[in-house]
Amino acid sequence: MGRLKVQEMDPKVGDEIVVDARRAGGPLREGEIVGIMDRGGVVHYVVRWDDGRETVFFPGSDAHVVRLGCSTA
Repeated sequence: MGRLKVQEMDPKVGDEIVVDARRAGGPLREGEIVGIMDRGGVVHYVVRWDDGRETVFFPGSDAHVVRLGCSTA
């Protein structure tokens, strides 16, 4: 399955959130967006992380979205 990075676009349920490593060489944190919440203009996401946990996530500048299933061609 191909991946296409989405920058400054509206993430959708089913897209992947990737959080960059906190230090060089550290692990990335990855999870699937399973819900999107908008409370008073503040958007946050329900994410199922690779370790199986689900959390409410407020993305920072170290996070980006990968739209799964899109080709890069």
